[in-house]
Amino acid sequence: MGRAINNFWDNKRKTEYINSVSFPEKLPIFKSVEHIKKTISENQVIICTGETGSGKSTQLPKIAISLGYGFNKKILITNIVKDIRILQDFLPI
Repeated sequence: MGRAINNFWDNKRKTEYINSVSFPEKLPIFKSVEHIKKTISENQVIICTGETGSGKSTQLPKIAISLGYGFNKKILITNIVKDIRILQDFLPI
């Protein structure tokens, strides 16, 4: 028996969703959206740093989606600062 095809993200719906993604101007990351888009497009892995509240956790997935990622490709965004702080408790850094 054949595999069921998920037609939810047909081209029209995907295009409409991508075009609906917006970025709040009040967040510091707003000024860097185009640069981040270019960087994501040119690299398999990026490391993005910024102050707490700059929009990294909320806006980076939206930037990736606005480029068409996340429909047929997986997006992985993680925050390693917490992990580093936990390691500092156990390792003599």
